[in-house]
Amino acid sequence: MLERLRLHIARPTIANERLALTGRVNVRYRLKAPHRDRITHMVFEPLNFTARLAAIVPKPRLNHTRFHGPFALMSLQPQLGSDVLVGYFWGCR
Repeated sequence: MLERLRLHIARPTIANERLALTGRVNVRYRLKAPHRDRITHMVFEPLNFTARLAAIVPKPRLNHTRFHGPFALMSLQPQLGSDVLVGYFWGCR
């Protein structure tokens, strides 16, 4: 189990073997599967590539799962009242 955890943590954000530099200016990323319009590679300027890569990194201490509808926490507010909801956020259940 620790081996699987180690491999999961060590896995890079993007596949390094699909990255290449085109000349000295641009970054080329080969897609895993062609798009509908048969695009197989995407070419970015270095700053644009870095911005897109930073956009997919999650914020620290933020849940990755978002709930909507009746499962959302704020949907409990009319039934429970605001005092109970504030206590729930601060861990005072």
